[in-house]
Amino acid sequence: MLVYTPAKDMDMILAGIWARIAQEGELDQLLYEGGQPLSRFMKDAQPPNTCFLEVDPKTGPWFFFLLSPFYSGAWVACWMAPEKRSSKEGLQAIKDAHEAALSLYPVLLALTTQLTLAEEMEKLGWRNVGKIYALAGEDSLTNRLLSLNKGEFLL
Repeated sequence: MLVYTPAKDMDMILAGIWARIAQEGELDQLLYEGGQPLSRFMKDAQPPNTCFLEVDPKTGPWFFFLLSPFYSGAWVACWMAPEKRSSKEGLQAIKDAHEAALSLYPVLLALTTQLTLAEEMEKLGWRNVGKIYALAGEDSLTNRLLSLNKGEFLL
C-alpha cells in the first residue's frame, strides 16, 4: 500500500484515481459536491490528511482511502475499483487500510448515503451512529453516520 506524499509521480497516481472514479460515475457517491473538481480532490489529499493508495502496474490505480483528522479521530473516504470489490486483493486492501488508519487514530468516522454499504461496514465492526439530516441535498433518510473504534475492526 502506498502512502500519498506530494510529488510528481504520486500526483499522477492520485489524478488517475480521480479520473477512474469519474469514469465509473461515482464522484457523487464518494465526494461532497465541493470536493468533486480534480483540484479540490488533490488538495484534500494533502497533509495533514493521509491517503492510502493501491496501484496495479498493468491497469493502474484501483484503491483510495483518505483520512481527514477530526478531533482525536479521522473522517474516512474510501473508493475501490468495481472489479476489485469482491476480490481477495480488495479485501486485503480494506484490511491493510483500516489497520493503518487505526494505528494513527483511535476512532474513524464515515458518512454514506448507500444503505447497502453501511450494512457491509457494520459487518466489519463499524457502528451505525445515526442519521445526518438534510446533508448535501440528499434524502435525509439515507444519510448514515458510522464509527469504528480501535479494537473493534472485525477483519
